Amino acid sequence: MGSRNGTDCAMKHPRTLLLVGALAFAFLAGCEDQGDGVTIAGQDGSTIDVGSATATATVTATANAGTEGATPAGATPPAGETATPEPSETPTPTATPASSSGGTSAGDASGVPYSTSDVRAAMEAADVGFEVDDEREPLCADTSVPETAFDAGGSSWALWVYPDSAARESEWVLEDGQLAPQVEDCAPPTGFNYFNANLVLVLTEPGGAQSEVVRDAFLSVGSAPGQSE
Repeated sequence: MGSRNGTDCAMKHPRTLLLVGALAFAFLAGCEDQGDGVTIAGQDGSTIDVGSATATATVTATANAGTEGATPAGATPPAGETATPEPSETPTPTATPASSSGGTSAGDASGVPYSTSDVRAAMEAADVGFEVDDEREPLCADTSVPETAFDAGGSSWALWVYPDSAARESEWVLEDGQLAPQVEDCAPPTGFNYFNANLVLVLTEPGGAQSEVVRDAFLSVGSAPGQSE
């Protein structure tokens, strides 16, 4: 019964059977010959164009895929591209030595005619001592030469050694018999200010009866044996 029903179905639908056969033929022909397409005519004059079956696989291998777009070292970059310059080393700036003007100094200063060593020798000769205190804040920070803070005879003092007497006179002058500073932010606290040629001595903190001994020793600088003239 199944075979008869299949025959009856084929007889009733001859065009469908023809199309199925044509498609099978075209498929087999395409596998053997991948040339021109195949056109199949039906019984009623219609045509079916079965195109050529072409399977083409294209594989493109790109070497060095990880460096795509990079320009090899030393090579000229393509037009329109700009090579990135390598960073250049920036020289380290050298430090500029600080000016010796103003502030405090723990070292010996030289001048004409007298120097710090002359003042120290005079204090030691008077047996009042000469102990430098380089941690003390400067009394006059705007002077042209550094200040030497020291303790002698139980009191605190400040000493300026100028290059010469003219340099000292540009910043310290006598006013009504009193030595007064001519620089800003400089106010000696006691009023006991002395000068000797290119030297200036200021009592910053009295502390003992030997202050006058220190003063006399300072004013004698240059007259004691072995000191500068």
